[in-house]
Amino acid sequence: MTATPKNKRVLMLCTAARGGMRAVVEAYARDGLFERWNVLLIATHVEGSMVRRLGAIVRAMTRFLSLNLSGQVLFTHIHAAAGGSFWRKSIFGLIARLFGHAVIFHLHSGHISGHIDRLPLVGQRIAGWVLSRFSCVVVLSEVWRAFVLRIAPTAEVVIVPNYVVLPTMEPVDPIPQLAEQALNLLFLGFVGSNKGVFELIPAVARARSAGYDVRLTIAGHGEVDKARRMAADLDVANAVSVIGWVDGERKLELLRAADVYILPSRNEGMPVSILEAMSWSIPVVATRVGGIPEMIDSGVEGLLVEPGDVESILGAILYLAADRHLLPFMGRAARRRVETEFSKDVVLPKIEAIYEKLSRT
Repeated sequence: MTATPKNKRVLMLCTAARGGMRAVVEAYARDGLFERWNVLLIATHVEGSMVRRLGAIVRAMTRFLSLNLSGQVLFTHIHAAAGGSFWRKSIFGLIARLFGHAVIFHLHSGHISGHIDRLPLVGQRIAGWVLSRFSCVVVLSEVWRAFVLRIAPTAEVVIVPNYVVLPTMEPVDPIPQLAEQALNLLFLGFVGSNKGVFELIPAVARARSAGYDVRLTIAGHGEVDKARRMAADLDVANAVSVIGWVDGERKLELLRAADVYILPSRNEGMPVSILEAMSWSIPVVATRVGGIPEMIDSGVEGLLVEPGDVESILGAILYLAADRHLLPFMGRAARRRVETEFSKDVVLPKIEAIYEKLSRT
């Protein structure tokens, strides 16, 4: 590894809000990237009121400008999502380029293509021009690489998937579950329509009406009260637990107890929560959106369903509830997929290769 020049720092810009993007950055810090490359993390966004969010971006910009003016910056690594995140982070990136510094613009959101495609033509051209100004645009999957090259044909686009650390655990024995056992489904993430929660709860209700003991745990922040009301209205409040945001040991407990992880999102990039579930040998039911089809082959590591389609989600639940012997085989295949494509040892060197290249420019 090329040593970071003395008194030089890599600036990393990211939200402090809960979610997959922050989880990726926390993994970089945990796994030594910050130490090896003298990375300084600057939070450009926080959860809370408009005043808090404005204060965060003002503080971030002040510090960012100060560091650039002081000559301490080696290059900048910016993590961005769609909407306001894209445009706010673009300003930071363009300023860094004005100072003559290389910029990695790392796109995480599954909404990005929809957001830009809905803009007027002039807005799409501006977005493409912005992306073409950066030294490297990092995307999570081939589908997002194709999108970026469509609007910014001259951009340097590199695919670097998300990764997780594999938990230490005993291999799953291929012993079929008993049909009379409850099928425990787990959802982790933002509780809202874009994540498919309000199709998932009716699908569970219909599965139970068909005579299957299906139970669902929903853990995350967002429209928690609405989800609880829907479960009560559909008379499945005893089988659908909406428990709010969890992390740490409580999250691990939920993963250990889950038979199937389910994420019926309408848009996604490459969900860290799916990788976490796969690393725990849990089969996944997810939608054919974003980079998910590059993570899961339907029928191998889990099942793929159509976004926004209760019937499709229900069909996957019933299929797995009726054929429990598939679960341990799918779970073992899921873990193998993470080991070979989405583990720290596979993915982190790809980020460091970009760092190496930019450190020499």
